[in-house]
Amino acid sequence: MSLKEQRAKQKQRNQEKKAQRRGELTPADKLVNQGTAYAKQALYDQALECYNQAIQLNPKLAEAYVNRGNFYRKQENYSQALADYNQAIQLNPQYAAAYANRGNLYAEQKNFPQALADYNQAIQLNPKLAEAYVNRGLIYAEQKNFPQALADYNQAIQLNPKLAAAYANRGFAHLDLENTEAAFADLDKFIEYSEDNELKQQIALVAHSVALSNNEFSKARDYVEQAFAQAATETKQHQKIYLDNIEKTEALYNKTKELEETNKKLAEAHKKQENLLREFTHMLGSTLFPETLLDIANTLKEHSTLQEQIKRLYDAYHAELTVRRQSELLRVRYFTDSPHRFIELVTDGCIKTDSEDAGSNVLDVFESALERVIARLLSEHYDKLKTPRGILLQLLKTDVLKLRNEFKAHVFLENKPLLDWINSRLMPVSIQQEPSAWDRVRFKIGGTTESLFYSYFNELLLNAIKYADYTQGLVVRFYQQYIDETLYLCFSIENTSRVGIVSGSQIGLKSLRKNLAQLNSADTPEKILQVQQEQGRFKVTLAILKDILLYEPTAEDDEAIPESFRRGKALRQQHQAV
Repeated sequence: MSLKEQRAKQKQRNQEKKAQRRGELTPADKLVNQGTAYAKQALYDQALECYNQAIQLNPKLAEAYVNRGNFYRKQENYSQALADYNQAIQLNPQYAAAYANRGNLYAEQKNFPQALADYNQAIQLNPKLAEAYVNRGLIYAEQKNFPQALADYNQAIQLNPKLAAAYANRGFAHLDLENTEAAFADLDKFIEYSEDNELKQQIALVAHSVALSNNEFSKARDYVEQAFAQAATETKQHQKIYLDNIEKTEALYNKTKELEETNKKLAEAHKKQENLLREFTHMLGSTLFPETLLDIANTLKEHSTLQEQIKRLYDAYHAELTVRRQSELLRVRYFTDSPHRFIELVTDGCIKTDSEDAGSNVLDVFESALERVIARLLSEHYDKLKTPRGILLQLLKTDVLKLRNEFKAHVFLENKPLLDWINSRLMPVSIQQEPSAWDRVRFKIGGTTESLFYSYFNELLLNAIKYADYTQGLVVRFYQQYIDETLYLCFSIENTSRVGIVSGSQIGLKSLRKNLAQLNSADTPEKILQVQQEQGRFKVTLAILKDILLYEPTAEDDEAIPESFRRGKALRQQHQAV
């Protein structure tokens, strides 16, 4: 350094000392202030030069070290920033701002215990340092200590009612506590007091998101307006994007509310239907006494002159028994959580192949259903078959009373084969029973499975006879078939429809398909109830897993395992996902 430069430095130091004695701003102080002004304008190189010169002029000026430390911290030069803060504290241990800024450094480095210690020291030295309360509140909020965080934010606002940062951070604490109204109030205050337009826009958009998530669409629009109030022209286009998104979200919300209201009404209606069905099935179980009818029929069976009446009693007995079993199946299908309970109830209604109980076979059940349907067809009181009854009587050139008497005499009184009479007097009915596992299936008489198959056959026969061309009749098949590599027992009924007649609305078939899908645990219900209608031919085919209906024990079977479980074992293994 030249002699001239040394003299200039000495002159500056002398001026520094004189200004200090007079209580005026020293040249070093002025350099610090100038550096701060440069920093606000993002002129960081000039700011650093000012801080360096101030320290050269007055190496004991703690404020210069703190400001230079802040510069280094923003540049993420944490080691140099820490050195400057430490130097400031060494020069002036009572300098609260030095502790507060070093606390900021520790907080940025996630060293929360050390940051908290420095904020505590800063507040102890200067209890009116509002920014220190705000920053300490942030540490408490990070630690989920929201009561203490709110206390610090409140204190900061009491000290400085226009401190924007305090409102912003208290607003975020309220959001964490799900106190949205208080959060909105604080974020509004931040937007009012902050001088940082970019940060105001960010906070306004955060508030917009909160309002949108709470379905407060008008408030969300207000925040978007505030966010872009000071925005440059080229960024104004983003405002429309936000507003369009609010409009779409509001439309979706309103639509969802409508759907929720509709679903609520549907759920209430479904609940009423459930209660109605529960009451109905409970009433059936409590009021049907088919055993009484059976006792009367057995008592009167010795009277030869009452054979027709006895037959009717037996029919009524079987009808009431069927209704009772169907009510049991309804309860299990709709009011149990286990998808296998319905299956197990059906398997329980079947007889093991090694049992001495003969039970009934599928042809017995089918003929029973066919007999019942023909009786309805020949009853002038059964309106559902009124039209086909008239067509049949016209075709046969007879009246219903004569035909019904013939039917009763042949089937009820003389106990002759049902199919012989139907084929000779009504229409051709061909039953084809191919060699299959059907031959070994047996139902418990009066059991749930017998009643279930009776209802299946009854539905299909009613539909077929209602629309059949009686000159062509019906073709019925019992057989087995593999579907998706699994063995099913199948039943089909086929008829030629009368000219211009289609087979109804198929409402009954839809219900039957749902029933079969539940029984078979089928993901593709159309495969287990197929309906084919083409060129005047109508054919319905239903399929049931062989393992549900037929249990054939082996030497390895454990007799302790319930029969229904063993019979349904293959089904459950196949449908693990159910």
